[in-house]
Amino acid sequence: LGWINREGTSRSNEAGAVPMTCWSGGRRASRPVPDGATPPELEVALVGGSWFQGYGVADDETFAWQLGRRFPHVRFDNFGTGGYGTLQAGLSDELAVEAGRLATALVVYGFATFHAMRNVQTYTWLEGLRARSGHRLVPPRAEIVEGALVRHPPVAALPDWPLELRSARAATLHESAYRRALRERDAWAEPVTRRLVRDLDRSVRDFPARLLVAILYGDDDEIDRYVDDWRRHAIAHVDCRVPGDPWQPGLRVGGTGHPNAIAHAHWA
Repeated sequence: LGWINREGTSRSNEAGAVPMTCWSGGRRASRPVPDGATPPELEVALVGGSWFQGYGVADDETFAWQLGRRFPHVRFDNFGTGGYGTLQAGLSDELAVEAGRLATALVVYGFATFHAMRNVQTYTWLEGLRARSGHRLVPPRAEIVEGALVRHPPVAALPDWPLELRSARAATLHESAYRRALRERDAWAEPVTRRLVRDLDRSVRDFPARLLVAILYGDDDEIDRYVDDWRRHAIAHVDCRVPGDPWQPGLRVGGTGHPNAIAHAHWA
């Protein structure tokens, strides 16, 4: 997976510094206690990135918590994790089933078109990722090789070039080589993502359960291309995008951060 949410409570580094609680298995708190005394009538797993996780939003204002309040007979487990794309979201779901943490009837994947660059690990995405050591971190990625979808495991830390930390010239040369090596990945991002969603749908059906793709963000043209593919493969989807500009300050934590409680209420 590359990383998971640490169990416990930590504070957001966005406006308000709200406490965010996570339970075992990387789940974001989505109700007052992890497991109630009465078994739920239905179990639903939510997977995706920081938007579904509710980064910067208080526990009881997240999409998952609001759904649980509306449907008290349903248990929503939120596996959303900051930085995840389709590949990591799908892996989090599969691993939760294997670990016995999840026996669900429905999986909801919170989709945003920027997940595509995360799935193939483009230069734009990787340049901002660092391990605790300061070295470049490479999450799991996927590519299409001779028509087959190939998954690659994460790399904990790519080594620096000699003298890179002391020489601006060495750092610049490494950066240029890094950019050249990854330049073709942008073109693969959308085809790979379409294949990953199909794979996620197949794996969810094997649980057995059903997949629902909740569209959170994307330009109309991009979304239309994905939706055409999902329709051809009978993948259920629903457009949850907030009308208008999703980046408007009134929909973001502190005006500049992640989607706020208003956006989460709209998705719910």
